[in-house]
Amino acid sequence: MTKLWPNHPAAGKAGITSRLATKHHCPGLPEPGRWAAVAHFMELRRLIWFAIVFLTFLRSVSGQGFVNLDFESATLVPVPGDNYNGVYFAQAFPGWTKTIVGGFYPNALYDGTFLDSAGISIIDRSGLYLPGGGGLIQGNYTAILQSGLGVIGPSIVLADTTLSQTGLVPVGTRSLQFKAYEAFDSQGTFDVTLGGQALSLGTIGYGPNYTLYGADVSAWAGQTAELAFTVPAENPHVNDEYLYLDAIQFSTQSIPEPNALSLFSICILILCRRVKRPNKAIHRMSGTHICSRFGWLGMPLIGDLVR
Repeated sequence: MTKLWPNHPAAGKAGITSRLATKHHCPGLPEPGRWAAVAHFMELRRLIWFAIVFLTFLRSVSGQGFVNLDFESATLVPVPGDNYNGVYFAQAFPGWTKTIVGGFYPNALYDGTFLDSAGISIIDRSGLYLPGGGGLIQGNYTAILQSGLGVIGPSIVLADTTLSQTGLVPVGTRSLQFKAYEAFDSQGTFDVTLGGQALSLGTIGYGPNYTLYGADVSAWAGQTAELAFTVPAENPHVNDEYLYLDAIQFSTQSIPEPNALSLFSICILILCRRVKRPNKAIHRMSGTHICSRFGWLGMPLIGDLVR
């Protein structure tokens, strides 16, 4: 005679009733009817964890952070036989890309600039007699973007100069800040874009040889975007335009709204610093280079010295 256990299918309703009556489960575990819900929850948690790991991996692969924003990672490798005292661009500006339409010079100038041609330079404390009285802004190296003339085939063309880099804007970023010195004439300007959109720049402060600029970039936080600095060529060409650039950073601080007094002060400072270069003449006097420049009132500025 075969004995049917209470949980045997042949036991029917009697087996089910017996099983429920005796409550065959371990103390501390859910009731038998809750096992499906627990299993579903564990599976859902495992899927969520996998999704987080996968998204983090994708971000690490496709969204590397910006590098060398202060230009301190430069390695200066001289170009053999170069007539312009040049260094290899890739080693001098790791992480960065230069774009010069019609640019004839593939390298970076070291402690020097062109008079008419477009190019990019890297300078250190040894850089002397630089355009507009500019120089090293911070640390060991500063970049100079210079727009001017380029060559396409037999033609001489106006050449804008762009220095750009693509990276991941850090999560929590509120602003982009950088230090710059503009050795421009009356037509000179520069543009900064992020993700292809022009940024609205504001002046945060001044240093001995730079202006501290800032822009709200909170909309790009956590996204991969291209950051680009561009100096347009003067049209028609008279002079090169030089932008000294350094200390770029993504900050968690917001750009402060200027009050009326600070706006007035900034206007006065801009008027005092905005100058026009009538020519490229440099006069030598007792070992001192004096750049001939004229101020916004048309009066010569005394003491504009580059030692």
